[in-house]
Amino acid sequence: QHLLRAAFEILESARATSQDLVKNIPIPLPALQKHRSWAPSQLRRLLRIADREDHLESSDRRFVRLSESGFGEAARVTRNHRLWEFYLIRHADIAPSHVDRDADMVEHILGAEMVRQLESELAPSAPLLKVPTSPHAIPNSVSA
Repeated sequence: QHLLRAAFEILESARATSQDLVKNIPIPLPALQKHRSWAPSQLRRLLRIADREDHLESSDRRFVRLSESGFGEAARVTRNHRLWEFYLIRHADIAPSHVDRDADMVEHILGAEMVRQLESELAPSAPLLKVPTSPHAIPNSVSA
């Protein structure tokens, strides 16, 4: 899930003038590694798992592309993470600059009912099926 969210965030940062994310652009492996500070062996292991789960369309030593299902899962994971971040900011009074790590611990166990509750509470700022923008700065790692 962290790999998919990192890929989604890199695709977001690569968005130029388009309102839509370009789903099939190649993501440089150094950008993924830098985005989450993964060791090369750790990134290779995550890529093998993502490939086994059919989240990757293609991968080589330099780039990776998300499959259609991988992009959908990346959007879902990112959306759940950000919904939880907004919840923590609003109700736990955690500063936006500190909320990312706390959300990382919980995002994997958010059930469908909890996501629906978060969606209904945050509906004005997070319309259904849309990934809200991050409440904190995300480093741009595309240039890696």
